[in-house]
Amino acid sequence: MAVQHLNNPPIDTNQAVVRFSVGQHVRVALQRATFQRVQTQTFSDEVYQIARYRIGNPIVYRLQTVTTPREDIAGWWYDRELLAVRDEAKDDDVDEDEDEFEY
Repeated sequence: MAVQHLNNPPIDTNQAVVRFSVGQHVRVALQRATFQRVQTQTFSDEVYQIARYRIGNPIVYRLQTVTTPREDIAGWWYDRELLAVRDEAKDDDVDEDEDEFEY
């Protein structure tokens, strides 16, 4: 007879949602001091690439540098610690379309 945990029900890994795909560019959240009231930057200036991910509870990601030679970054990262970087080529296309529109 299996014991069911009411506070921590088992997670079906088939329903896990992977937010970032392999090869996608992301930024990493910076550590802040507790109760720090100064407005500071929340994500790094450096851009990394998703090297691989591991499905579990929770899903974690392994990062690598974008520059060549690609080097793995130590550790695994949660999805809440990562921010997707938008593709600049797509952003440029949107800006050009806005300039052509007459008001």
